Amino acid sequence: MSLVLFYWCEDMNIAKNSQLIKFWIPLLVAVLTYAISDLLLKVGNTEEDISLTNLFQGNFLFNLLGNVSFIIALCLAFFSKIVMGFVLTKNPLGISEGFFLAFSILITFSFGIWIFQENVNISNVIGLVLIIVGIFITYYYKNSDINQKEENKSDLKT
Repeated sequence: MSLVLFYWCEDMNIAKNSQLIKFWIPLLVAVLTYAISDLLLKVGNTEEDISLTNLFQGNFLFNLLGNVSFIIALCLAFFSKIVMGFVLTKNPLGISEGFFLAFSILITFSFGIWIFQENVNISNVIGLVLIIVGIFITYYYKNSDINQKEENKSDLKT
């Protein structure tokens, strides 16, 4: 995935060191840690039979806090949001959070198929294709708007 992202960055003319350091690398770290935390939540909830029906039983909280997968998942999700905070200080909220959620969905969906052998239907595939197309369109037009504003500023100066 990182190789595809690198070539995409080359094509979109964004493979600058500052852009990679301020946006893409932290974003990918945040997405991967968040997706792994979702994976661990699923594993932990499956192991302990944690569900809403067990919520009001006496040992629910102790079972939850004693679940190693759950604790690690919480720590990873917290770390992911700290990294996203770094991304958000340097980039627009809508673009950053949109990419974070879209990539998280893609990776979590892949984990579900790969690790848990979850079923895939045509509506899932169509939804994922729309997410991917949306990412490309959003980023392409974000860059074209910035370039157009810079061209307008240079036209005004001359």
